[in-house]
Amino acid sequence: MFTRLAAGDCTDPEFRARCVGTFKGGPTTHRANLDTEGQLVLKPDNQPVYRLAPQDGRRFRIVELEGFVVEFSGEGTTKRIEG
Repeated sequence: MFTRLAAGDCTDPEFRARCVGTFKGGPTTHRANLDTEGQLVLKPDNQPVYRLAPQDGRRFRIVELEGFVVEFSGEGTTKRIEG
């Protein structure tokens, strides 16, 4: 059995740092920050903090929500959540 390894910008610490910020998705504000290990975390209003694991390109999977991913585009100024 093989496991796909993360690749692309999502594995670059400098890219992850550029993804830090506040984003609006409908009525919800999402705050992306780096944890103490330099990994991204996402905190939506009125929800717990979610860990973002590098997936591919500029996409991160939400560890605690199976099937959900976050994609940062440009310089980390926009975000798309799929699930």
